[in-house]
Amino acid sequence: MGKRHLIIVFLLLYVAFSMRLVGAQEPVQAYPLRIVVSTTSDWTRLTLFNVSFIRLNYSVVSGVNASQLRCSIFFNAISISKGKQDASNVTIVIDALAQVEDRNLSLLIEKGDLGETVLKIYGVEDGELRLGEVLTNSGSVQGDPRNPRRFNLTGVFRGFKAVETSIPGRKIVEPVLLAFYYPWYGNPQGGSGVWSHWEGVGYREIGSSTHYPLFGPYDSQDENLIRVHIRLAKAFGVDGFVCSWWGIDSFEDIALRKIVRVANEENFNVTIYYESVRDISKEQIVNELSYVLRRYSGAPSFLKINGSPIIFIYSVSAYDRDPSFWGSVMEEVWFETGINATFIADTFDTSYLRVFDGLHTYNPIWVEDFNSTYVGEAKSVRLFGKIWVATVSPGYDDRKIRVPGSYVDRRDGAYYEETWRGALASDPDMILICTWNEWHEGSEIKPSREYGFRYLGLTGGFAEFFKETEIEASPNPLISLEGTTVDSNILLNIINSGSGDAAAVSVIVSHEEIAVKQVSNLIRLPINESSTCFFIPLLESEQDVSISLPFGSNEAKVIVLTYFSLNGDAFTIRKEIFSAASHGDQSFKMIFIVFLILGFISILLLFLRKRFPAK
Repeated sequence: MGKRHLIIVFLLLYVAFSMRLVGAQEPVQAYPLRIVVSTTSDWTRLTLFNVSFIRLNYSVVSGVNASQLRCSIFFNAISISKGKQDASNVTIVIDALAQVEDRNLSLLIEKGDLGETVLKIYGVEDGELRLGEVLTNSGSVQGDPRNPRRFNLTGVFRGFKAVETSIPGRKIVEPVLLAFYYPWYGNPQGGSGVWSHWEGVGYREIGSSTHYPLFGPYDSQDENLIRVHIRLAKAFGVDGFVCSWWGIDSFEDIALRKIVRVANEENFNVTIYYESVRDISKEQIVNELSYVLRRYSGAPSFLKINGSPIIFIYSVSAYDRDPSFWGSVMEEVWFETGINATFIADTFDTSYLRVFDGLHTYNPIWVEDFNSTYVGEAKSVRLFGKIWVATVSPGYDDRKIRVPGSYVDRRDGAYYEETWRGALASDPDMILICTWNEWHEGSEIKPSREYGFRYLGLTGGFAEFFKETEIEASPNPLISLEGTTVDSNILLNIINSGSGDAAAVSVIVSHEEIAVKQVSNLIRLPINESSTCFFIPLLESEQDVSISLPFGSNEAKVIVLTYFSLNGDAFTIRKEIFSAASHGDQSFKMIFIVFLILGFISILLLFLRKRFPAK
């Protein structure tokens, strides 16, 4: 990282630090409100600008039996949806504390083409309600299916009385930095023995991957690969992985068994990201969550808060699963296991805080203003006494796997810094990185050919600030390359005599012919007809690896070996090695040349004797 870039990062950290201190220590002024929303449209959404709910409770007082009814309450928005063309009335009552800014207070009401949406805002003073405003959006706007109507709220709050309240700080004393981790990659030459999630694999490009991993098309069930992932994560301040999990005995579950085992040895945290976007029954969800808790939560590495194992659940609202559904699931899981787990939901809908222990969002690319969104959501979550988890991301690009796909430019690290600033400003209990290795969607921070260790470097800087600690640099590896020959085979011996680990070791061998059979237990890829690359995920200090190369050619083999320290420093070795056959040929040629020279000298001497006979 250049000096100029470091200065920018530290300035951003200073700004975030200042905001964090103010938000954590000062009380806030808030308005007690009662808000009544009635709609006869099949959907409506009300969005507040510069007004945010920091505490709320709501109830449906009319239309509770409307078809496919869904009510969602966010820190600055209210959403109601019903079955298509359902014109029945739904009314919800919200009791809230609202924090307002001194400028541009407004409300946007959107709805379907049916019916109308009416909002009534009451101030609450000494237990008495005082009507402040009635706002209505009826009819439709030609050419715009959202039928938007905007209202100015500046005058509404002037007649209301604010009260002083305080926002609780972190629920978790020691901040935690986690990364979403995908253990679903397989390679027939690796631990799983099958292709999984890698498609169109070549040395220069992988068809299903936005960027190219420095580790090559690796296998998630390779324990060496898991170990180096964990050590790299720790080297840059990451405390644990939230592992995508798709069911009992799935590919990801088999990988998780190995991840937990290695994490136990490496003093690293692991939990699951329960993938709920599947058409599965409530019974299956209960069985799967119970299985995870029984099988894994007792491991030293399984992520816990005060002894309670933590599980993150993706997209909790999928398949119309409302808070009561998940509340019932959690009750049954506790009954099945007797384990008091902590469940954190992927949603900003605060109505789920009735049953969940905290909120997060998986992918934050939908967020327009990270500071205001995260700070607002954090206040709402904290006033429920729950855990607030902010998500950061380096960017996004899924255009290789989806059409047309979505793209968020990394902007040379600026987008990542922007998400970190917003996260830090909200003083979260935990920060989630989206992602460590989601190669399909181009959101990885793991080293790639395109970006090297750049995003791990940025992560380390922010991690030091977030956790108020200094990360020690890892010692450097020192690799040497030796070649011995046996018949026509070359045995490469790669030795790390340094005090640090070598990561993402790649060995490129030039040749004219190489046996088609597997020549080692390493993943390898042909580069072209005359060279092959071998991938070694981890070479620990004082460890060596041998590669046997049965070449049929008698030419010299050029070896180019590249490796990295856990700090991201790159090293390259280039060496020429001759096969045994090649050495034999060279010796024969030398002997032949010597005989030719001796023969020539003999003929020359004979000629001279005849030409100039002795007297």
